[in-house]
Amino acid sequence: MRRRKKMLKKMLSAVLAAAIVLTSGAFQASTVKAEGARASAQAQVSIGGSVWELYGNYFVRNETQKISFILQNDGTARVSQADTDITECTVPASIPFTYAKYDSYISDINSAPVTPSPEDYFNDSNKSTVTIILNGAFKQCTSLETVKIEEGVLKIGKEAFTGCTALRSLYVPNSVVSMGYDIDETSTGSTMIYDIFDSGSSSTIYCSKGSFAETYAQLRNYKVSYTEPEAKTVTIAGKKWMINTDYTVIDEQGVKYQLNEHDTTAKVTCYDKSSATSAVNTCTVPKSVPLTYAVCKDILEGKNLDLSSADSSLLASATVAEIEERVFQGSDLEKVIIEADGVKKIGDGAFADCAALKAVQIPNTVSDIGSGILDGSSDCTVYCWKSSVADAYAQKLGYKIQYMDEAATESPSTAPTEPADTAAPSVSPSATAAPAATQRPYSPPVAPAATARPVPVTPSPAATQTPSATPNNTVTPAVTDAPNNTEIPSATDAPDQTVPPSATAEPTDEPDQQKVVEKKSLAYQLDEKDKTASIKKVEEKIKIRVTVPSTVKVNGVKYSVVKIEAKAFAGNKKLQSVTIGKNVTDIGTGAFKGCTKLKVVKFPSNLSVVGKNSFEGCKNLKKVTISSSSLKKIGESAFKGCKKLKKVVIGKKVKKGTLAASGQKIRYGAGSVKLDISASAFENCVSLKQMVINSLVRRIGNSALKNCRSLRSLIVNSKILKEVAKRALKGVSNCKISVPGIKLKPYSVLFKNKGQGKKVIVAKI
Repeated sequence: MRRRKKMLKKMLSAVLAAAIVLTSGAFQASTVKAEGARASAQAQVSIGGSVWELYGNYFVRNETQKISFILQNDGTARVSQADTDITECTVPASIPFTYAKYDSYISDINSAPVTPSPEDYFNDSNKSTVTIILNGAFKQCTSLETVKIEEGVLKIGKEAFTGCTALRSLYVPNSVVSMGYDIDETSTGSTMIYDIFDSGSSSTIYCSKGSFAETYAQLRNYKVSYTEPEAKTVTIAGKKWMINTDYTVIDEQGVKYQLNEHDTTAKVTCYDKSSATSAVNTCTVPKSVPLTYAVCKDILEGKNLDLSSADSSLLASATVAEIEERVFQGSDLEKVIIEADGVKKIGDGAFADCAALKAVQIPNTVSDIGSGILDGSSDCTVYCWKSSVADAYAQKLGYKIQYMDEAATESPSTAPTEPADTAAPSVSPSATAAPAATQRPYSPPVAPAATARPVPVTPSPAATQTPSATPNNTVTPAVTDAPNNTEIPSATDAPDQTVPPSATAEPTDEPDQQKVVEKKSLAYQLDEKDKTASIKKVEEKIKIRVTVPSTVKVNGVKYSVVKIEAKAFAGNKKLQSVTIGKNVTDIGTGAFKGCTKLKVVKFPSNLSVVGKNSFEGCKNLKKVTISSSSLKKIGESAFKGCKKLKKVVIGKKVKKGTLAASGQKIRYGAGSVKLDISASAFENCVSLKQMVINSLVRRIGNSALKNCRSLRSLIVNSKILKEVAKRALKGVSNCKISVPGIKLKPYSVLFKNKGQGKKVIVAKI
């Protein structure tokens, strides 16, 4: 300190100062007049065309840019102030000085001859990263028009650009994670958020969609313009892929894949027909996608990758390891092909309620299949290999089966050829699995002589064909090629189907032979095997109040009523009140759609699925309380357009403690069953004021609460929420989102930039 004070006095009285000019890779000493620098500067140096001044106390000024920095002992630097007459400025990612060598710089710059080499001063190890723009750093820079902040800066302090009346453009990188906090030279920030512009400023923040800067700009009602698109489309091997900023990719079929950040795997999370580039009735789930998390990150960050040739040495692929729960539920697909050597797991209800679905091909490599994957898809046949996991699963649930390894002698020329290295399944579900040689290109089987009981179906020509589980593809999986070259026979065209032999079961036990009976204006579809029933349809003479019973007795036999089938009550203009029995677990697609007079629905305690569009357009429905601890999914547009709906309670409140003798209050929290709230589930519920989610919600879909303009309270008890999709809160302008205290910070990030207004806040429950 004494040395610096002595040197400061010396410099104040000096007329000349030494300068180091870096030219042609070497230092050259020269002198400059003190009048060319500020009176208090202790040293001046020219580096790469910019003149830098050192003032003591770790203060550095870029005379060319007219901005100043304070060096920190952690290897960083902070922007402290700028000249008021600057017109434009770039805040650099780093500056060529460090705290540790600051005194040496001044001493060496002012010594003669100059002793240090360029490497001692200006290599990468002797740079400080610029991380913070301090409070008011550019305050009253009245001529400043444009500021560009380079990637690496983390924080922008409060009032950083107040009084900048000419400022039109502020470019903020994705690295910025804090704006408007009170930051001084020694603190890292406070919890209060302030403006960085004047109130009513016409300045525009340029940033990426999904960035912190966008969230802050929306919170403070600033103008925003985007420096990159929300998603990017690339073409690989002739196929288009959409890459979203959440590292999901969508193929030409409308299938969405979530890429894993930590390995080269992916999982199918959604099927959206509206995202498909062309109409398809067959969907192929490939064994891999030609993109990884790392590659998508490079693409989204604007790195110039040549993807046109799909060079296998350039791009790694991600193995599609899983199809999540209910991905294809309610779709109008006719056929789904799962390629071998990819998917290992199929989630619950993956293909449920698909009325048009005729065939699902499941390869040997699938080793884990969830419950009820074909519930409500009664016309569908499972195509699989004998002794595979899919075979055992289909037998257990009574699904129709067609074996892929019962090929005829002659094979159609159009049948794809399996690659040699995938002839044998990579996962052997059982010790009796079919050997590799039997898993060959499929051709229609000749009806077996006496190996299994045939299911009575309409005969058809024997020339139908089914694709191999793994079509030949040596570069990247051709997701949409398979439907053009291969075909699985539909239920009406297929040769005689075979199912496992049964000593006691009758043909009427099969799903397509289920019995339908009518009782009290309700039609029940009976399953003789499981002794269950579902509501198939409702007669027009139905009363204004209906009770769906827990059980129904037919010919002295009691059946548990477990489901309301698709469109069972749809369009009923009389119905006002429904009580659903306790055994019902599934409300099918469009079950109550368009019941415009429906006011009250009493949901059962064991409900698992609220299907797609199930209550859409029920404009007089006022309250929804689903107190089930088993709820897994609220389907797409389930309550869309319920314009008088005011309150929603989802899931059962679960005790998390016991009442102590002292009278301590019992704590409550989310249940244990994971819940997905699908896209547009509550869209246009314009009167909705309060929503309480007691279930263990993990996803809130796109536009789930869009245009819920009256929403003031959203309570989320779940601690496993992983995804809040884009536009989930679009049109929500003034709402408190209450979350578990331990999740306040991550959920604040998770809920940012979802289309909400600036008065929407995230707080502790």
